[in-house]
Amino acid sequence: MTNPIFYTTEDCHLCELAEQEIVSALAGLDVQVEVIDIAESAELVAKYGEVIPVFYTENRVLNWPFDAAMVRELING
Repeated sequence: MTNPIFYTTEDCHLCELAEQEIVSALAGLDVQVEVIDIAESAELVAKYGEVIPVFYTENRVLNWPFDAAMVRELING
């Protein structure tokens, strides 16, 4: 499995909430999450600017709102 990606940006309250859910879901698991700030790419801003936070893995996407159980389900396939 490739590492999941968390699309986020600074000063995003919903992104902070999503990060808490991701951390909770992955506690005790050997999973590395790649965190990408969409502000670093105009293409990512165009793609995710209206829908972040987004948790993505293996061509499956969770758009906010999501919770720890949904993240675990996505990781476990």
